[in-house]
Amino acid sequence: MENQVPFPEEALMAAAARFSQLNGDHLTDFDLAELRTWGLVEISADDLAESILERLRGAVEPPRTFRDSAYFVLGKKFDPSLKSFFVERMEFELSRDMEAVYQLMIALDNLREPVFAKDRTGYSVLDNDLNRRDAENYLRNFR
Repeated sequence: MENQVPFPEEALMAAAARFSQLNGDHLTDFDLAELRTWGLVEISADDLAESILERLRGAVEPPRTFRDSAYFVLGKKFDPSLKSFFVERMEFELSRDMEAVYQLMIALDNLREPVFAKDRTGYSVLDNDLNRRDAENYLRNFR
């Protein structure tokens, strides 16, 4: 992936596998093949995250499908230094893409942020009203 900009959407699931691998998870043969295909076998977590963030922050806004997947992938890094980015993007996405908001909520939840209300017994990308309520509450109270 070196010097390839912008980060291709097709490589995002391989990036998720790389973060999982770096967090100690065992990868399938398919995942390992994807890492080789996209040149992600030896990339550091920080360099990988930076490549994705560059595309998200670029002059040309990436499509919704890239953003949704990228938030999911970055959440797999479990990196507290990304908290402010996740909060900023949740505020940005709240008025336009609830699937992206949900992925950002999961990323914050991975950081043990209290983004979901305590009264919820489960979470789903389909629960737009509950997700909106919880995202707005989090943005009001926990920034």
